[in-house]
Amino acid sequence: MASGGEVRLQYVAPASFKSVVWRHFGFAVEYNAEEEKTVNKKMTVCKHCFTRVAYSNGNTSNMIAHLRRHHPAISMSEGRIAEQVIKSSKKQQSLAESFQHTYPTGSERHMKITQEVGVFIAKDLQPFSVIGDAGFCHLIKTLDPRYRLPSRTFFSSEIIPDLYEKTCNSIVYELAQAESLALTTDGWTSRATVSYLTVTVHYMSDWEMKSAVLQTRPLYESHTSAHWQKS
Repeated sequence: MASGGEVRLQYVAPASFKSVVWRHFGFAVEYNAEEEKTVNKKMTVCKHCFTRVAYSNGNTSNMIAHLRRHHPAISMSEGRIAEQVIKSSKKQQSLAESFQHTYPTGSERHMKITQEVGVFIAKDLQPFSVIGDAGFCHLIKTLDPRYRLPSRTFFSSEIIPDLYEKTCNSIVYELAQAESLALTTDGWTSRATVSYLTVTVHYMSDWEMKSAVLQTRPLYESHTSAHWQKS
């Protein structure tokens, strides 16, 4: 940029840029002393914190990395989920269902229920096959007859991974804000007689004691402190 010029932001990316990351970034527009405008396509600017991030050849990796590191609450899969909900539910509709008055698959109500069903699966450690169980389907139909469940594949490939990403980002953010952390380890054996080591972190957030599992991995060596430390 020429001396004495200014930098403004072009918030709308070209229409051909389909990645959801462009909702959060724009190109820097540079003005020289003669008010001549130049779009700097080698540098993007974060709309949230105005940090400049290098960009080249359509590669959005740097921008995604910036969002995950500095804005962990932002999910990069939200836009894709709305589209996949529609596709998945359309495949499941029968001819009879198409004449029923149900929620549009892209509606806020439909997406909200779908998200909460995902929370139920994750929190209660339910198998994805519960989506097709007669009792569960009957319960959903009784609670809200206008809602139609997407396929189990959609939950396993979209909803649960998105919940996992959001949870990880939330925990990373809280750990970064915590003044101190405490780690505990626990060795245990599954029903298949495979030994595992689990590492849990404990911390305070808004005067509330919280815990989160950082990792669980198999432990094939003897259960000694030396092996635990290496693991």
